[in-house]
Amino acid sequence: MSFRWEGLEGGDAFPLRGGSAPIALEADGVRHPASPRRSAGILTRYRDITHVALSARALWLGTRASVYVLPHGLFREHGAPERLARALRERIAALPDGAARIAALARLDRLVEHPAQPRATWALIALCACVYALELALGARVLLAGHFSPALVADGDAWRILTANLLHAQGGAAGYAHIALNLIALWVLGPLVERPLGSARTACAMGAAAVGAMLTAGAFGNTTVVGASGIAFGLVGSELWLDHRRADKLPAVWRFPRRGLWLVVAINVVIGVLLPFIALAAHLGGLVAGALATA
Repeated sequence: MSFRWEGLEGGDAFPLRGGSAPIALEADGVRHPASPRRSAGILTRYRDITHVALSARALWLGTRASVYVLPHGLFREHGAPERLARALRERIAALPDGAARIAALARLDRLVEHPAQPRATWALIALCACVYALELALGARVLLAGHFSPALVADGDAWRILTANLLHAQGGAAGYAHIALNLIALWVLGPLVERPLGSARTACAMGAAAVGAMLTAGAFGNTTVVGASGIAFGLVGSELWLDHRRADKLPAVWRFPRRGLWLVVAINVVIGVLLPFIALAAHLGGLVAGALATA
């Protein structure tokens, strides 16, 4: 159970495992770890909390700046996450505009209870898998018919701007890793965008990312490009825009830590610079196009 923590003015505290400082309810905010791996606490003011949610494995704290995931196993006492969630909602309700904030939390709770199915995401994953099966069955002719080439597009093969996004390197460890990583990225990122946007808008954002990725790759001199990673980075751009501009409209469990998204972008830039066979321009083009389409 929660208990009074010496030195806190009018606040309760919830002890954590591993020597971490306790999560403390202070007068104007909650002090908590930024992540399960960081013992130092940060202060999130109650007025900046956008959502508090419990899943089977963690307490999710949505804020205007990011989302923080606190696993149940992080707490030393059984039932502490549930008590902390109730206490946070009580503190939010006590704010001058507490009634409106609690109503907003209730709307987000209802969205979590009835999530939209990520049909566009699953359709794209299935399409990429089917195209890859055709590549393995028919060989190089599939790649030759659909890969992106600025020269061939200029000569009239406009379809390559889209079909190249569905193709991947054929066979071997590199080929299997290429499609596996891209499909995993779509599976993780797609629902984060599709639940708030809906399937039709997400399909538009994916299409914009696909076009933006290939046109940017061509503009930067890439002569042969294939892969759905430009669309995956378009979803990163969409999620970044949503998280920066619509954080208060997103349930905490539908968000990805903002710092993690920017870290993915930074790592990709470094890898793209070090490994010339990776189409960095396509990734960045997809990122920007996805964000713009979402906006």
